[in-house]
Amino acid sequence: MHYIGFTIAIFIFSGFIQPIFMHWIWTTSGWMYNNTLMSHDVSYKDQAGGSLIHTMGGIMAICGGSTLGRRILFVQDIDESSIPPDSPGSVVTAYFLQIVGFIGLGVTSPFYKETPFPTNYLELVILNNVMAAAGGIMSVTILQFIVHKDVFNYWIMIRSMQGAIAGIVTIA
Repeated sequence: MHYIGFTIAIFIFSGFIQPIFMHWIWTTSGWMYNNTLMSHDVSYKDQAGGSLIHTMGGIMAICGGSTLGRRILFVQDIDESSIPPDSPGSVVTAYFLQIVGFIGLGVTSPFYKETPFPTNYLELVILNNVMAAAGGIMSVTILQFIVHKDVFNYWIMIRSMQGAIAGIVTIA
């Protein structure tokens, strides 16, 4: 039942709601792209789609949270036996794809032609993002070893991947 509801919500959202906002912000004929406000020319430039993506994600989260209600299972109720064997691989793959997406968001839009960029701009973006991810992983892993004294388990791996995302988001 949840899969059908999820599919219907994503179909409505990506087919009808998000394209309207994309038109308003990203196309030259959209009312947010160029407009006049109190006799001043104003424009809204969305760097790499960040505000549109996060606004739409927030709206979906509010709708989903208000529809579904509170969580039934809490984090403290999860033990090692409740994690399926294929879960760590799936989680690491999902986090890796998020990291690649964040690196892609770091590349600027061609609409910013007035900003001078160095010739090795793409290499600098990738290097900065990878270094930020590595710093986040190192910070979380060291804190995990100091606080919990664990050598390795599932949660260290998950928290390390979250640290990588936090590092990239920090510099974005």
